Parts: sequence; structure tokens; C-alpha cells
Amino acid sequence: MKKYYIAVIVITASLITFLHLSIFQEQSPHIVLEELYYVSLLFGALFFGLKGAILTYLFTSLLYLPFFFGNWTTSFLSLIDRLLHILFSGVFSILAGYLVDRERKQQKELGKKQYLASIGQVATTIVHDLKNPLIVILGFAKRIRDGKENVDGAAQTIIESAENMQRIVHDVLDFSKPIKLELKKDNIGIIVRKVALFRRGITAS
Repeated sequence: MKKYYIAVIVITASLITFLHLSIFQEQSPHIVLEELYYVSLLFGALFFGLKGAILTYLFTSLLYLPFFFGNWTTSFLSLIDRLLHILFSGVFSILAGYLVDRERKQQKELGKKQYLASIGQVATTIVHDLKNPLIVILGFAKRIRDGKENVDGAAQTIIESAENMQRIVHDVLDFSKPIKLELKKDNIGIIVRKVALFRRGITAS
């Protein structure tokens, strides 16, 4: 995608320059068209942040240099106008790139916080699920130690609780494994019929 973004920026800035040089050559084109360079600058900021905005600014400024010479600069005021355009477009590029980078950083931090919060919720659920069988194991182990419980019955309860904990651990490990998706061609009609039959079976039950 980066190549497409770069192509959009280059084509946009080059097209604006071409219009300057050819179509409106005799009509003081800078009054109308020089502001269109802000489109390229905005694209650079949106696509690549501050670094992209600065590089786009340097590129458009290079394209804009010919308008300081020849028939386009006929007075001191027109020269000042072009210098101000260079200055303001630079300020715009830095500001737009900075704001885009800041927004992306905030979104990234927000996503990280949400991810950590979800991990905390999962961890709380796992601890809660493990707590009950662990209490059973400790309770029956203490009763065996104190001679207050039949060994065989207590051992069976302890084994069942340990197996329950083991299932929970295996479920967590399976959940943590990355999901591998495989793309394949299939008949959409068959899939829809299977879903409909499955849904009908759930509704009937």
C-alpha cells in the first residue's frame, strides 16, 4: 500500500505543477493553483505521519522552485507571496504530521490498554475457575492428614478436582495458540444449507 500512497502524492503534486506550467501560464496561476499543493501535503501527513509530511513538503517545494523565476515572478510582492506559501506550507506539513502521529500513538496506547484489560479479565476468570477445585483438593488433603476422611473416597475427589484443573489449563493453552486459517474454494449453496440445517436442529432441540 505504501507504493500506492507514494504514487498518489507524486502524481497529485506533479499534476498541480503541470497545470501551473501549461494551462494557466498567462493568468497568474499561483493565485489559484499554488494552494492545491496542500492536498499533497495532507496526503503525506495522513499516509505517513510527520516524516511523510516533511518529505512531501520537500518534494512539492522542489516542484515549486521554478515559479520563483521567469515570467511568474514579476514583482517584489509576487516573490513575497511565493515565499509565504513556502513558509506556511512547511508549518502546515509539520503541524498536520505531528497531529496524525499523535492520534496514531493515542490509538495504539488505547489498543494496548484494552488488550491488557482483556488479559486481566481472562486471568481473573482462570483464577476463579482454578480456585474451586484447588479448595477441594486442599480441604480433602487436610482431612486425610487429620484422619477425618476415608482415603479412597477423598483420593477420588482429589483426582477429579485435579483433572478438572488440568482441563482448564489445557483449554487455556489451546486458546493461547495462534489460529491458522486456510482459504479454500467451496460451494456457497452447500454451506448455506448446512447452516440452515444446523440452525433448524438447534431450534428443534
